[in-house]
Amino acid sequence: MSSLTSHILPTLAQIERERAVKIWFAVESGSRAWGFESTDSDYDIRFIYLSSMADYLTVFPRRDVIENADVISPDALLDFSGWDFRKFLGLVTKSNPICFEWMQSTIVYQQAPIWSRVRQLVVPFFSPKAAMHHYLSMARHNYREHMRDGTSPSVKLKKYLYITRPLLCCRWIERDPTAGPPPMPFMEALNAAAIPDELRSELLALVERKKSGEELDEGPAVPCINGFIDSELGRLKTVANTMPEGRGDLRDLDAFFHEARAQM
Repeated sequence: MSSLTSHILPTLAQIERERAVKIWFAVESGSRAWGFESTDSDYDIRFIYLSSMADYLTVFPRRDVIENADVISPDALLDFSGWDFRKFLGLVTKSNPICFEWMQSTIVYQQAPIWSRVRQLVVPFFSPKAAMHHYLSMARHNYREHMRDGTSPSVKLKKYLYITRPLLCCRWIERDPTAGPPPMPFMEALNAAAIPDELRSELLALVERKKSGEELDEGPAVPCINGFIDSELGRLKTVANTMPEGRGDLRDLDAFFHEARAQM
């Protein structure tokens, strides 16, 4: 355990004490969960918490998030952000892909025994259609914002990873819409994708350079990666519209929330 990660569990415990909440689930998100962090990348700790009964039984507006500004963090590289469990369930009913991403993280800092039941309950709410549109929007935004839709001769090389990752997630969903959410690790999605060897080699080289601590700033555009992005953004838009929706029953989540709240 690094000197930084040794601060994570004590800080989560401090949040529980100071905010009178119970943290049920805490994971790593962002580049470290994706597997292409730099040596100085932030730790993006995301968590789900259950509030006190008094917080739910009130007519006054209440905050349902705990943001980094609310936390006394022992280091600037530790970024904490949490959602109230009721907010989380509400977003699950809308098949918010972020909920499912967090649950796919392979870096778990804290997990209550009851969370296994939560996992079972939310699975039917995953919508391949909503997820694919979400990932396409992410890729399209970054491509437009950082590479002028592929027309720029010089690009921020690390942004290729932030554009191709959601496209690989789309391919994962397309391959089998019944398989559930795509994996968080970039390499797992890359290994599952049937892509040309040249493209795979270029992406692997970028991952290795970023993980080694090399600054991936401006560099010449990589034609084979640009070609892949252009092709997939056009092709997958049509595919996304053919994907199925989620099929969860809201009553199941409501019943579980009442049960869990009564036991606390």
